[in-house]
Amino acid sequence: MEHQLFSEKQSFRQIWLWILLISIDLVHFVTIFTPYFTQSVNGIARTDIGETIFSAAILISTTLLFYLMRLETIIKEDGIYYRFFPFQIKLKKISWEALSHAYIRKYNPIMEYGGWGIRNGFLRSGKAYNVSGNEGLQMIYTNNKRFLLGTNKADEIKKVLFQLGKLSDTPQD
Repeated sequence: MEHQLFSEKQSFRQIWLWILLISIDLVHFVTIFTPYFTQSVNGIARTDIGETIFSAAILISTTLLFYLMRLETIIKEDGIYYRFFPFQIKLKKISWEALSHAYIRKYNPIMEYGGWGIRNGFLRSGKAYNVSGNEGLQMIYTNNKRFLLGTNKADEIKKVLFQLGKLSDTPQD
């Protein structure tokens, strides 16, 4: 097994996201469970307990999914490996031969890709896997398709790409 020159794991740990998720969960739980502890709330009838449990399970599962999601990036001498767990169990490899360019760039997650996560960009942006921030490893394949991996360690990736002789100048489009 080849030596890892770079490794990064990123998770969704933004405070604003967790405040939003937990607030939605709390409002939903209060709304669906209050009728079980009172005669009725403003005329709201009790729903089927199965529907209530199913609804709560969906909310808990969604929040748990956000907690478990992580983007892993590894750079070795033979290429770049990545996965977005739990959607990808195994690491995927991009060999250096498959790329015409690899460089670090700043990007606008919302304007270019519509947010964070596993995203298909607008127009010519290509695909992106990102979790936070606005810097990423931009890769352009030999067939001109684009793929961006978000990173919070842009300077480290840049150094490793430079050491490997794989750091490209930003192409002029």
